[in-house]
Amino acid sequence: MNRAIFLIPLIIFLTGCFPVYKTQKPQLTVNVVNERGVAIPNVKVVLVTSVRPAKIDDKYDEKYSNQIGIVNFEKQA
Repeated sequence: MNRAIFLIPLIIFLTGCFPVYKTQKPQLTVNVVNERGVAIPNVKVVLVTSVRPAKIDDKYDEKYSNQIGIVNFEKQA
């Protein structure tokens, strides 16, 4: 019984030492179109990423759409 009292907190402590890898920014493709569905080139698109509960400031990633109205954001871990 006494061993269990000491082993349980030790096991809980050791499981908290493993890093957790999370995707900070997802892979995202955006199609920029007008109300008629026609692609709009050279439009600035801003991806805002918030990480919670970490105390990290929001990250802003700006890109412009290409000639067919597509913007690609790459995944970042």
